[in-house]
Amino acid sequence: MGILTEALRPLLTRGLETGPFPITSANIIEFLGGEASATGKRVSPEGALKLSAVWDCVDMVSRDIARTPVPLYRRSGRDREKADESALYNLLHLSPNPFMTAFTFKQALQGHKMLRGNAYANIERDEDGNPVNLWPLNPIMMEPPVISAAGTLLYLYHTPRGEQVALTQDEVLHIRGLSNDGILGYSPITLMRELVALGMAYQEFSARFFGNNANPGGVLLAEKRLTDEASKRLKDSWETAHRGLEQSHRVAVLEEGIKWQQIVWRWKMLNSWKALSSIGLRLPPCGTSRPTRLTNSTVRPLPISLSKT
Repeated sequence: MGILTEALRPLLTRGLETGPFPITSANIIEFLGGEASATGKRVSPEGALKLSAVWDCVDMVSRDIARTPVPLYRRSGRDREKADESALYNLLHLSPNPFMTAFTFKQALQGHKMLRGNAYANIERDEDGNPVNLWPLNPIMMEPPVISAAGTLLYLYHTPRGEQVALTQDEVLHIRGLSNDGILGYSPITLMRELVALGMAYQEFSARFFGNNANPGGVLLAEKRLTDEASKRLKDSWETAHRGLEQSHRVAVLEEGIKWQQIVWRWKMLNSWKALSSIGLRLPPCGTSRPTRLTNSTVRPLPISLSKT
């Protein structure tokens, strides 16, 4: 049993507690809320989950991938045969470690891959080199792998206790997404930052819109010039009386020639992001919305398409 396994056990028994993050530029940006976008919203992988479209994509795909069986075969000459009696089969199909089911393990790794482009698990081996446990690793605590002089990958992981553990290629199960070098996967959330930020901005705009009595705003017109104090008092009194859903449909009484003029907004451009919300996570169209007509031919290909994400 290695130092990493000992460090992970208290983490799993305490829950989703995290320790000190490795100090990298990417982690500093994420600690500050993520990279800024043109909308002004900051986007990070965890923050993106607050957007319903992202949550639906990650949740649905990760659950469906977790349900998918992982067949294990043994090579026999030029043929292959099932290896259901292997201990590795039990790790992949029943329980990869004492704290998780195979479903939970695969769901977690698929979620990491979809949000960050990389998923890691520590392979714990016995004295004979046989895998005995698979421990999922927090991708934010893993530094990008480097190529050693021997031509193998080396990983440096920061445990929740603040320790640094060097891992060899044989000790890490690394599942990566699209990559330009075959070593480190791209983060879909980072690449689709502007699209996700647009959705987050739309979500916040909608919430504020309904918080403002579902009115996009307007102006109070006065026949004569108001002092700064009178203007502020008029604005505050109007918002107190009419802002918010609980104040909706109340009668307004305007004095001294004050008139209300509502600003009309066009919503077509604000709704356009919905059609693009699932592109970055490669979710089929019926994954984020109810199809008008479900048939055998439209439903059966879904597990196949999801397995390619």
